[in-house]
Amino acid sequence: MSPAMNYKPSLPASKSTAAIMAGIGFFLVLLPKINLVSVENQSAGLRIDDFVISLLFAGVIGAILQHRTLPTYSRAANMYLLFCIYSLCATSFDIYFYGYGNILYPIRLIEYFIFFIVGYNCSHKKQIAGFLTFFLCLNILVSTLQLKGIIGGFGSEGFSSEASDRPFGTTGGPWELAAIANLAFVFFAFESRDSKKIQNLLIGFLATTFIIIITKSRIALLAHVVAVIMLLRHRGNSLASILIPLFFVATFSYLVILFNILGGVGERSESLFSLTNLYAFQDMYEKLGSVGKVINFPDIQQLSDADTSWLIRVAKWAFAFKFWASSWLYILIGVGAGAWGVALDGGLLRLFTENGIIGGILYFAFMRSAVKQGSVSFALTVMLFINMLMIDIYIAYKFMATLLILLGYTAREREYS
Repeated sequence: MSPAMNYKPSLPASKSTAAIMAGIGFFLVLLPKINLVSVENQSAGLRIDDFVISLLFAGVIGAILQHRTLPTYSRAANMYLLFCIYSLCATSFDIYFYGYGNILYPIRLIEYFIFFIVGYNCSHKKQIAGFLTFFLCLNILVSTLQLKGIIGGFGSEGFSSEASDRPFGTTGGPWELAAIANLAFVFFAFESRDSKKIQNLLIGFLATTFIIIITKSRIALLAHVVAVIMLLRHRGNSLASILIPLFFVATFSYLVILFNILGGVGERSESLFSLTNLYAFQDMYEKLGSVGKVINFPDIQQLSDADTSWLIRVAKWAFAFKFWASSWLYILIGVGAGAWGVALDGGLLRLFTENGIIGGILYFAFMRSAVKQGSVSFALTVMLFINMLMIDIYIAYKFMATLLILLGYTAREREYS
């Protein structure tokens, strides 16, 4: 009889193995999203990432069997995996009995976990900082070329020859690039313990804010404002600790003005706080009546004094909420991951309607566990939560890969500190 499998806090990886995993993981995040095999009615098909991640998982499983050790990593990692497994089971149930959902969605969430392992095996901050720095530099370059109309890019919906209005670099879309910029800034801001390197923090701040300006992401701008406020509190009460964040606030205020002037966001957001936006949701919800058994979003309302992006969301949100609330079983376990298609444009609503109350509780347990890993993880989780308000960011490949790399690294830091 073979000896029982042990539980250990980490997977024993040699420095060379960890370096190879980090290199591959970082490369996958930097690589444009190019489908090798397209999947009907889906923006994401089978990519080279899927094959490489499968090989990495095979290596991890092989190491587990060889060492007879089942790694636990951290509570946050365990809760994330538990949510993924639950989502896979619930979605399989929904597909079998109701025909709703797409099994590829929970499978991809499980794939993302490999990036937590990558981050966990990064023993030096320089590895993470180098990866984020290279990512920012590469995407500023690519986005600038896209902004000038020189090149296109591979986004979530395939290759686009025109990306000058809202460049997205090597990511799935401008919303994803801006959200990753949020992650990069809070990592540099909260992980830095060396006041002599404040100039590097300032450069990172300017670089990430520039990305948010050109992508015209309003929710990422809100997250950046919150990040600066958290930085004020994090830096303490010394004179230098107060002056440095205040400098950030002054610079940020100036850049927000540029955001409105150069990005055209001021004009785009004229109706953002109109009361018509609230009435639009109520009106759409009442007009829907019975939603039936076919998932089909209603047409967008045309209201002159309402925010356009909000009206798009109103049509989707009203239908999704009403469909979800039509059955106690949907409320409990959800209608299935991927049921709303490519985008619902609201991560929190998508989380609960597709995965039910059970799935929502599990995901919040994951975020709560991540928060407890330290100030860096707390800030990262806040960025995740804010972006989830208006974007389906928790299923976005490059964002989640970056987030899990950083959470994996902070989990290791907490364990060995």
